[in-house]
Amino acid sequence: MYETPVLTADEPKLTLVADLMPPLGQKIYMVSKYGNGILGDYHPEYGIVAWMPLPRLSKDQRKKLES
Repeated sequence: MYETPVLTADEPKLTLVADLMPPLGQKIYMVSKYGNGILGDYHPEYGIVAWMPLPRLSKDQRKKLES
């Protein structure tokens, strides 16, 4: 039997809601207390425990794609 590779990364890191409240009115990645990942706007009733900004392409990556 073969092993399935782990599809997670060390960076970027999630921020706990207890440490810093997520921005309101912005699309972010959130994790609920049950471990579910959610993309969207933060609402306290969702039971969100951690969040992070969405990843973006770097300037170098965008420049390369335009070539």
